Amino acid sequence: MLTDEEINYLNREILAIYQDMELDLIIDIARRFDTYEKIGGSLEWHLKKLDELGSLNRETMKIIAQYSTRSEKAIRKMLKEASFANFDKRTLNKAGIDLETMMQSPAMAATFEHSYQELKESFKMIQTAAQESVRQSYMTILNTAYLETASGVYSYSQSISRSIQKMADKGIYGATYKRINPLTGEEKIIHYSIEAAVRRDTLTAVHQTANRAVLAAAEDNGVNVLEISSHLGARVSDTNPIANHAGWQGKVYLIEGNSEEYPNFAETTGYGDIQGFAGVNCRHRAFLFWPGISKPGQAQIDLQENRERRELLDQQRAMERTIRQYKRRRAAAEQCNDLEGFKKATLKVKEKQKQLIEFCDEHNLQREFEREQIAS
Repeated sequence: MLTDEEINYLNREILAIYQDMELDLIIDIARRFDTYEKIGGSLEWHLKKLDELGSLNRETMKIIAQYSTRSEKAIRKMLKEASFANFDKRTLNKAGIDLETMMQSPAMAATFEHSYQELKESFKMIQTAAQESVRQSYMTILNTAYLETASGVYSYSQSISRSIQKMADKGIYGATYKRINPLTGEEKIIHYSIEAAVRRDTLTAVHQTANRAVLAAAEDNGVNVLEISSHLGARVSDTNPIANHAGWQGKVYLIEGNSEEYPNFAETTGYGDIQGFAGVNCRHRAFLFWPGISKPGQAQIDLQENRERRELLDQQRAMERTIRQYKRRRAAAEQCNDLEGFKKATLKVKEKQKQLIEFCDEHNLQREFEREQIAS
């Protein structure tokens, strides 16, 4: 059985691959704009840069293909390890089940293949979105520089520097969603960078694979009881019991049926719902449970303490995103010879890292270095 920390790090190799991809795409755009170009912003320059669009598209496809090929093996390795993550060999032995034999069943093979194909499809969508995002980012920088220089609002070098900083802050999009406010009906477009989309999809895939394997094993071996993990900082909702992970975590449930001692698993936790157990970004885990053999081992966490930790973790994630933004700015500025932008971004990285260190020390939080990285 893997610890929570170990299972949360299973996606590290794939995340590093796609962080490298995103940075290479940003750098490829930035290197096409030099803040010292003599004819920058002129009509001649604008037309020349438009002609380079074909070259940009070809290079984008080359970069994406290179990294996606590297990720194939990493995906299989990650999901294979995830398949074993939630099984305690000693408990299985007490119940008369051999782990290796159980994992070779057709149901387990089908579970793995389903997760693999599902994640591959998600990555295809991310790669398609990235190609369009690169083109849009390039055109935005190009048109902004032309208009701002022609109107005299900014010099060419100033406009390029500002535009590339904005691109680096946002990253290259890997996913776009529509979010509707349930109270006003207002529609908002949400963009995820490649790094954010891959982090979300791989963490979700790892936990879903681990939990699907447990449910497949339960069906194969006639087990009807599950225990759900608990952790400080679980998701909180005051309006939706399914989305209130802090309310249902750390308890024992029946897969089929209901009893006074054990409520129904799917009904209570919302398994199968995007907001419930094993939904997007859910880190909760299911374990096979045998009354009389297994002993409840999940910590029962105070709801107010959980809410406070959730708020602190949200602040930590926001600070980590800011550090990644300035690191992307620094890399992009270096490529387009923006020395002033490079110096400013470097100072900002140090400033924001210092703030994060102080925040983690003050609130006794673990600093997660991989969340501050933009590439391996």
